[in-house]
Amino acid sequence: MEGMDGHEVCRRLKADSATQGIPIIFITAQQQESDEVLGLELGTVDLISKPINTTIVRARVRTHLTLKLQSDLLRSMALMDGLTGVANRRKFNEDILADWRLCFREQKPLSLILVDVDYFKRYNDRYGHQAGDDCLRSVAQTLSETVRRPYDLVARYGGEEFACVLPNTVLSDAVEIAERMQERVRTLGIST
Repeated sequence: MEGMDGHEVCRRLKADSATQGIPIIFITAQQQESDEVLGLELGTVDLISKPINTTIVRARVRTHLTLKLQSDLLRSMALMDGLTGVANRRKFNEDILADWRLCFREQKPLSLILVDVDYFKRYNDRYGHQAGDDCLRSVAQTLSETVRRPYDLVARYGGEEFACVLPNTVLSDAVEIAERMQERVRTLGIST
């Protein structure tokens, strides 16, 4: 590669948030242990020495793609509320910070809607926890259907509390969205 070696390419890929999660496999003619150590320290997942055997390359690529897919699945599960299927508090904490920084840097508005299901404990006591779980799932689905932009976030904030992060949304639009949410949730027979 002209003007840049594989180590520098790896450094740049790992420094960029858009590419840092991509598994990198070095294919190299270098046989020195120090080169392999440096590659691994920079974030490569494997090193294949030349001359290459295509069967081995395919097997290693398949293995690392499988590991990447499993890792991505675990990460998404770790950031999702298991009951409602929306983002969890951890994902909310990550996104609100990132959205805050981006909106601040670009001088764009950021709106946050907090939704609390009124009298939820009484609902649970009267109808049972299964009905309470169904209620929370319905609220989460309704909020998600109301907030449709791909960069908006609906998250379960606490027990019966939800948060909606709306980047690039002015207050008047956030109020309109909140009113629409409240009206749609009320059609479920639930007050917020």
